[in-house]
Amino acid sequence: MQGLKWWRSVLLAVCLLIFATSVYAQRYAFSFLDIPANTKLGALGGVNVSSGGDVNQFLSNPALLDDSLATYASFNYINFPGDISLSQVTYAHQISGFTVGFGLQYMDYGEIESFDDTGFPLGVQDAREYAFTVGLSKSQGVFDYGINTKLISARYADAVAIGLAFDIGLLFQHPEYDLVGAINIRNIGFMLKDFTEIANSELPLDVVMGASFKPEYMPIRFSLTARNLGRQEATYFDPSRQNNLASTAPSFGAQVMNRLIFGAEVLLSENFHLRGGYNHLVRRELLIEQAGGGSGFSFGLMFRVKSFEFAYTRALYHTAGSANLFSISTQMKRFWTHN
Repeated sequence: MQGLKWWRSVLLAVCLLIFATSVYAQRYAFSFLDIPANTKLGALGGVNVSSGGDVNQFLSNPALLDDSLATYASFNYINFPGDISLSQVTYAHQISGFTVGFGLQYMDYGEIESFDDTGFPLGVQDAREYAFTVGLSKSQGVFDYGINTKLISARYADAVAIGLAFDIGLLFQHPEYDLVGAINIRNIGFMLKDFTEIANSELPLDVVMGASFKPEYMPIRFSLTARNLGRQEATYFDPSRQNNLASTAPSFGAQVMNRLIFGAEVLLSENFHLRGGYNHLVRRELLIEQAGGGSGFSFGLMFRVKSFEFAYTRALYHTAGSANLFSISTQMKRFWTHN
């Protein structure tokens, strides 16, 4: 009977992968959903669906929700160049045998000066995006299942769009080794309201698979993640550009590398971790040949002090600037039960 359940789960994952690959859209709205919105995700290369232990990670894969995260809350803030910021709040709770997660993301692009077709100034406009997520997870043997429901909204000046999306995640935990494999089908859904009547926006549907492994006698957890599995092209390609990486069609090897993200966590102690990652696609798209710098690399740390967990990540995107991510997390139950 257990074997039947195992094969049924694998079959479900394969069917989801085929479905997402067949309907994937190349142009989409709400691209802020692809931005790593917490310190752990940002430090591990920006994409990860297999490394848990952080209440924020259910936004990457709802199957990462588990009962050990119940009553944990986290606040995250990301600062980008140009006064652009992304804030995120998450919380998890145990309800009737299910672990439920709540997340709110807020992207602020700051104030933008607008002009008409003749160049006449029209004043200052704002641009903001939101996503409210409710996740649900359940464990069954060596498998964890999860689903996220997301209500998404974007406002650019007077243009407003609203979407409804779902994530479906499946996670396998090896019964003997510290090995986790996962798949997440992200942003399956539709537009409730588009920016204009003639717009034909699509949600950023994606298929992400990954694995995390910690050798028994080594204090390092390695992660390998593959994204954009439903896309024919995984990188920006503009043949009109000359003497630039973007003017050369990517080879098969480059196509593979552009889909892979590498991450590692150095577990120095229960209360102190170091993190690092590499994203080849980010490096290829944002690299300046004369001054490549550390584009595509990211690093961070996490430390716990009493009831609080603090984390910092620096993600290197471009020589013009990098992103700084900050987070603070705690288990709210400690305050409720404090005498």
